[in-house]
Amino acid sequence: MPLPAPEPGLVLCYEFLWSHEYAAGAEVGEKKRPCALVLTARDHRGKIIATVAPITHTKPKTHGPTILTLMLTSQA
Repeated sequence: MPLPAPEPGLVLCYEFLWSHEYAAGAEVGEKKRPCALVLTARDHRGKIIATVAPITHTKPKTHGPTILTLMLTSQA
């Protein structure tokens, strides 16, 4: 199956490296995490540059920018 074209809104599995993992000496994230592709752009060579953001259920420990999303469920 071919990979989908990268576009905002795509959810993918990513080995996100948290800052505390990096500070502890890790070079790769501990586990694969769902991330949202939030921005794509092309550089001067036409190469696609993608920006992703982690999707998590835990509250951030810092007061940086966050986006709250609500999980919608349906009842049978």
